[in-house]
Amino acid sequence: MPSVKTKLSVAALIMSGGVMMMFAATKADPKADPCAEKYKSCTDSCSIVQGQSLARGVDRLRAENAYNRCVKACEKAKTDCDGKAKKP
Repeated sequence: MPSVKTKLSVAALIMSGGVMMMFAATKADPKADPCAEKYKSCTDSCSIVQGQSLARGVDRLRAENAYNRCVKACEKAKTDCDGKAKKP
C-alpha cells in the first residue's frame, strides 16, 4: 500500500501537469486543427484519470483497461469530428 507521501507526490505531479496543459492551451496556434486539439486534450485527460486512479490504489490492470477505453472513445470522437469537418 503506497504511503501518504507517495500519494501526495503523485497528486502534486498530476496537478502540475494540468497547469502546464493550461499554459500550453493558451499559446495554441490559431491555424491548428481543432479536431486534433480536442483529441490531444481528450487523451491527456485519460492519462490524468489513469494517474489519479493509480494514486487511489486501483488495480493497475483495471486502470489500464479504463485508459484504453477512454482513448478509444477519443479516437472515435476524432473520427466523427474529422468527418463533420470534411462535409461541405
